[in-house]
Amino acid sequence: MTRVKGAMMSAYSVVGEREQGTLEPVLTTPVSRAELLVGKAAAIFIPAAALGYLIFGVFVAITQFAAAPAVAAAVRHAPQLPATLIFIPLLAAWAIWVGLAISTRVTDTRVAQQLSTLGSLPAAAVAALMSFQVIGPTFGLAAALAGGLLAVDCAACLAVARLFDRERLITGARPSRGIPAPAAPQYIRSPGEVTAHRKGELKCRRL
Repeated sequence: MTRVKGAMMSAYSVVGEREQGTLEPVLTTPVSRAELLVGKAAAIFIPAAALGYLIFGVFVAITQFAAAPAVAAAVRHAPQLPATLIFIPLLAAWAIWVGLAISTRVTDTRVAQQLSTLGSLPAAAVAALMSFQVIGPTFGLAAALAGGLLAVDCAACLAVARLFDRERLITGARPSRGIPAPAAPQYIRSPGEVTAHRKGELKCRRL
C-alpha cells in the first residue's frame, strides 16, 4: 500500500497540475527545481509512510489479540518485523521519485500512473522474495539492502531535479538549440499610407 500510494500520488503531482493549469503559476515563482520537487515528495511521503505504518500496526495488533499464541509469538520474533519498519519509508521514497520522474516527462495522467506503478515494482520484488522465504531475511542482508536503497533514493532526487525542465512543462516542447528565433513581422504599409507619409514629411520640411 505504501508503494502503490506513493506511486499513484507522485505520478499525478506534475502532469496532473499541468492538465489543470495550476502548474504554470508555481513555475513562475523564484523556487528552485530541487526545492519544488522535495516539497512535492515530502507532501506525498508523509501520508504514504503513515498509511504503511498504520496498516502494519493493525496487522500486528490483530495477530497479537486474535491469533493463536504460537502465531502471535512468531510475529513478535520474526526478523521481518524490524525490516518492515525500516523498508516502509525507503520503499515509499523510491516509489515517489520514480513517479515524479515519469510525471515530468509524460503528458497524460493515466499513462504516468501506470508507468509509475510498474517502475516501483523492482524495489518491492526483494521484499516479496523475503516474504516467500526465497531469500533468507538476515540482518546483514537487510542492512545492505536498506543502505543501497537509501543511496538510490538520494541519487534519484538529483536525477529527477535534472529531468525537471520548467520551459518544457510550460510550453510543451523543448526549444531547439542553435536555431535563431524567427523575426517578428514588420508592419507593411499600403501605397496610400506611404504617399500620405511622404506628404507629411514634405510639409514638415517646408515649415
